[in-house]
Amino acid sequence: MVRVFTAIDVPYALKSRIVKEMQALRSVIGVRPVDDTALHITLHFFENLNYNQIEEVKAAMGMLRKPRFTISLRGVGFFDSKRPKVVFIRVAEGADRIREIYYELRDLVKDPGIEWERRDFVPHLTVARVNGYSDSLDGELEDFAVSHTNELGSFVCDRIVLKRSDSTKEGVVHTELQGCDLL
Repeated sequence: MVRVFTAIDVPYALKSRIVKEMQALRSVIGVRPVDDTALHITLHFFENLNYNQIEEVKAAMGMLRKPRFTISLRGVGFFDSKRPKVVFIRVAEGADRIREIYYELRDLVKDPGIEWERRDFVPHLTVARVNGYSDSLDGELEDFAVSHTNELGSFVCDRIVLKRSDSTKEGVVHTELQGCDLL
């Protein structure tokens, strides 16, 4: 069984800007920033797929016929606002197009053994995970979000990818299994 995910890669220049803007998160106790090499917009994370299921996801990706579009990133948000677990950058422009791709891909994958989110899909770029929550952390995160409302940049999304996710002693390693060019 393999952990894989579909995603939109973020260009290197924009990743560098995001890392610079998110630098202040490194000093917040209980918050672990995502490694800059792993920054991407996740469409869906598949927990454990077998070879045949991975092939089905690849085939579904190959059936997608979507045009390229612009994505812009602006502002910071949190999942689980009462006790944040994930700090993310919002997708300002392009969120509807990303949702279309997500839902079409979900409809194209027919294997009932492949699980999809039950809640609404929210396009985002995860920048940090919260390991230990405290009331003081809540204030620090809120202050951070208020001070980071600017646009971080934009790019043309011209492909989606399927990547394998492997945990190692050095951290998580993502390996591209397939790319799907948009029209």
